[in-house]
Amino acid sequence: MKNCRIIFVLIFFLGFSIAFDCSITEDGSFPAYGQCPGPTARARLRASNLDVSNGGCPATTVMYYPEDDMSLPSKCGECIPGKTFVDDSTALCAVDEFCSDEGKCVKMKQSVFHGKYCPYEAGGATKNGICGPGLRCIQHMCLPCRSGEKRSNGLACVANSWTLDPYTSYLVSPPGMVAVCNAVLLLVFLFILVGIKRENKKLKND
Repeated sequence: MKNCRIIFVLIFFLGFSIAFDCSITEDGSFPAYGQCPGPTARARLRASNLDVSNGGCPATTVMYYPEDDMSLPSKCGECIPGKTFVDDSTALCAVDEFCSDEGKCVKMKQSVFHGKYCPYEAGGATKNGICGPGLRCIQHMCLPCRSGEKRSNGLACVANSWTLDPYTSYLVSPPGMVAVCNAVLLLVFLFILVGIKRENKKLKND
């Protein structure tokens, strides 16, 4: 009986492996959908074959072609040059960064064009614009955004820089500034009140 169970298990797993051929094909591509048991198995296959899934780049980097020209040798970087979170939410840099030509995430304020004069805004992806990745020509000056501007994905422009921090966005808004002023006035009033009470107590003791 025990031997029958072992044989049954072996037959089951043999049939399972035949039904799901989740492996790299002979031409070096990934198997068609339906050939892996599920998304986790396919993800495991990608992770163990980065030479195929990531162009041979390490897991901490991404493969890209300079200016998307596939006739040029591919390179590895921490991001894809020209991409920004504002243009593409799949970008690998922070909301206030752009990907440099070297595949590095750089603060938009460090761009050679930041704060420079410009003639017009070209529209479309910023990497194709006159101010370079991450910047727009706003009132003849290259800046990430116009203060007060908001996006449906939660982005807010504070002091001409993008942020996803709701608290920062609120504090610089008119209601937020009023709340801060009221808080400061309340603190000043409390300090004055405490000072008066201490002075009255001192006079009574004298």
